[in-house]
Amino acid sequence: MKKTVFLFHLIVCVPFIGMAQIQTYSLEQAMETGIQNRFDIRSREYNMHLSENQIQKSKKAWIPKIEAEGNIQYNTQLSPTYVPKGFAGFDEAGLLSLGAKNQSTFGLALTQPIFKPGINTDIKISKTQQQLSQEQLRGYKTKVKNNIATAYLNVLLKELQYKIAKNEEGRLKKYATLAEGAYHNGTVIKNNYLRSKLDYQNAQAKTQTVHQDYELSLDNLKYEMNLSAKTEITLTDSIDQIALESPLSQQNNLAENRTEIKQLILEQNENALRLKKVKQNALPTVSLSGYYGQWYQNQNFRYGESKWWAPQSYISLNISIPVTANFINKNKLQENKIRQEQLVVDMEQKKADINFEIQKATTDIQNSRQNMQSAKDNYQLSQTIYQNQQQQFEIGVFLFSDLLDTEKSLHEAEQMYIRSVYDYMMSLLEYQRAIGE
Repeated sequence: MKKTVFLFHLIVCVPFIGMAQIQTYSLEQAMETGIQNRFDIRSREYNMHLSENQIQKSKKAWIPKIEAEGNIQYNTQLSPTYVPKGFAGFDEAGLLSLGAKNQSTFGLALTQPIFKPGINTDIKISKTQQQLSQEQLRGYKTKVKNNIATAYLNVLLKELQYKIAKNEEGRLKKYATLAEGAYHNGTVIKNNYLRSKLDYQNAQAKTQTVHQDYELSLDNLKYEMNLSAKTEITLTDSIDQIALESPLSQQNNLAENRTEIKQLILEQNENALRLKKVKQNALPTVSLSGYYGQWYQNQNFRYGESKWWAPQSYISLNISIPVTANFINKNKLQENKIRQEQLVVDMEQKKADINFEIQKATTDIQNSRQNMQSAKDNYQLSQTIYQNQQQQFEIGVFLFSDLLDTEKSLHEAEQMYIRSVYDYMMSLLEYQRAIGE
């Protein structure tokens, strides 16, 4: 009884386990899955953490600097000091050794910046670099999405090619069957019969090759999405659906959405801050210093005897005024100014390039969409003509040679449809890239 129940569960559950392994993806879902799975995306996200750490590091420049200091100095030989005549009962001038051989100090030193403009500028530079890292990450994600979309659409194209190849193989199989019957009936010469047989065999080989290309395109898509090669996936979007759901954007200033423009803006901001910092290097800095410690003097190392210890402390206000900084920074200032002018020129050229790309991509996608629809209509019309002429041939009112001519036209319509679909997909990807999506 237990064996019967086990077999029942095995028979019922195995199909559902197999079904659970198949994952379905729309184009949008495929791109989002790839963004989540890709290790290169995760690696670049660490740049954001590094940028945040740099901001915190720049802010800590305002924190007072506190150091514990210690110094043990043992004088093996004390330097004598000159004593004039009459000093402290000396009858005549002479040399007198004063001081202790062991002079040790232990204390705390504090330095607090009060006025240092470069610190605030460093913080702003770090924040700008963080924004630049974030924009670079967005640009890389866009590139990855474009690669996934290319792989996704390539699967749809290969699927269409496989479908058309299967249809062509089916037609040529019927031709071969009809030609064989006509040959035995004496209405078709042997050469035409052999030709139809050869065409069918070639079609079989072509179908196999196209199917292999389709499987390879699926593997490439799984690679771009960072999925296991063993993962079974099904695509839910179709070529017609993508064509209908991909309207042209009506927004103005589409070039501003491109990551290249935003990165150039941030580079300009960062360079302006660096130019400001170079100018601030010529400003005075003010800091407050303090020290408190204990000073030990004796001939030995008996630190436990408190009477030989004496406190020592001071507070000072330090002002540092650069004198030659303007001369030293002159070339640095000139370098940043030239760099800023270069970035402005780069920005204008990049805007012109992107606007042309958007204009060209808009025209290409409009033309390719119309061409694809026309090719699709011709393909469907050729299918209708083929079916009509096949029926006419079967009842004997149509020559086999004319049927083969129709097959040539049908084959040409199929290939034209495939090329038009490919052109549309490429124009769609180029348009999305041009508008920065």
